[in-house]
Amino acid sequence: MSTPQEQTALAFISAFSTLDPQLFTSLCTSTCTHHFLPSSMHMHALSSAAFASHIATLSKVLRSFPVTASDVMFDERRNKVSIHATSVTEFWEEGMDDGVSGEEWRYKGEYVFMFEFEKGEGEEAGKISKVVEFVDSLGTERLRELIKRARENMANEETEPLQKGD
Repeated sequence: MSTPQEQTALAFISAFSTLDPQLFTSLCTSTCTHHFLPSSMHMHALSSAAFASHIATLSKVLRSFPVTASDVMFDERRNKVSIHATSVTEFWEEGMDDGVSGEEWRYKGEYVFMFEFEKGEGEEAGKISKVVEFVDSLGTERLRELIKRARENMANEETEPLQKGD
C-alpha cells in the first residue's frame, strides 16, 4: 500500500497526461519550486506559478505527455519520494510535418523526480514543496528541437492564406 506522499507524487507525474496546469498547482504548496538537473541544461528553477505557465505553453504543441513510473521510493525520515520514470510525447497533428518521422515525433524520455513535502499541520501540509527533475540532457535537447519545430509549423499554419475551396 502506498503512502499519501507516494500517491501525491504519482498524481503529479500522471498530470503530464492531461497537461492541466491547475492539477500541478493543486498538488504543490504556494512556494513550491521546480528544479531541473543536470545544471548543464541551463534550465532555471521555476516557481509553482511559472511551472504551471510552462505546462500551459507545452499544451499548445503537445496533446499529451504521459509519464510512467517504473520505480517509486519513499524516504520516511526525510519525507521525500523519488520516482524513476519514462515518457512518450504526443504532439498535436497540426504541429507535425513529414520532415520528421512519426517515431521521432514520439520522443521517449527518461527521468528521475525527487519530491519533498510540506510537514506539519495546515492547508499546505502534505503538499509538494520542492521538485527536482533529472532529465536526459541529450534527449531533452532533441525534444526542445521538436517543440520548436511544432510551434513553427503551427504558426505557419495560422498565417497561411486560405486556398480556393477551403
